[in-house]
Amino acid sequence: MARKRARLNIVPWLWTALFLNLGLGIVLSPVTEIRRVRVIGAHEAQQPLIRKRLQALANVPSARASLDRIVSFIQRDTSIERATLRRNLFGSGVVTILNKRSVAVVDGDRNVVLCSDGSLVVRADSDPEAIQFSATSLAFRPSFTAMGTWPGKAAADLSAEICDNAAFGVTGLVQDEGGKVSLTTEGKATIILGTLDNFRDKVSALKRAVEVEPEILSRVKVLNVSAPSNPVFVPK
Repeated sequence: MARKRARLNIVPWLWTALFLNLGLGIVLSPVTEIRRVRVIGAHEAQQPLIRKRLQALANVPSARASLDRIVSFIQRDTSIERATLRRNLFGSGVVTILNKRSVAVVDGDRNVVLCSDGSLVVRADSDPEAIQFSATSLAFRPSFTAMGTWPGKAAADLSAEICDNAAFGVTGLVQDEGGKVSLTTEGKATIILGTLDNFRDKVSALKRAVEVEPEILSRVKVLNVSAPSNPVFVPK
């Protein structure tokens, strides 16, 4: 007696195909485009360019949107340290901007700032109270290129150190033709650091001097900490 052939149940396959088509239709449909994007952390001057980059998301299904490419375009702004773009399933996204920390402005151009990584960037909204960096020699003049003898990273590290010690009241950082650095204060002493070598030891010596005598910068004309173990001062 011939065995009966089992009947193929195609119902599960039909349901699978249906859900697969619905899923692909939803994912690949322009309905899933990112329609609202919130920008966090950007300066007002950065907003127009970021919004222009985000226009690439218009009418693009979520699954086809190249978020990494858009982030790459946003990060062409050299004042940005890092940018991220996240989205959800409801047509919303968030751009988060982390800007480079500015530690000084270049004397003579308030829109050019020195960042903590030693780079120079143009920023329309620089801090009016920021330390001013100036060089008396072309050899040490701040440069947007990697060429020349200007030690951008060392100058930035020193500026950041000074910014973190507001009690010093430093308003300017001056580098002379020999590469030696002095700090200017408003109505107080000029602080001589010498070269940028071992500048952290020199700043530590300055801290100790201020801790021992809080009014020392008002009492003296010059405080020389170029030899950290033996600070020298010139009275007013």
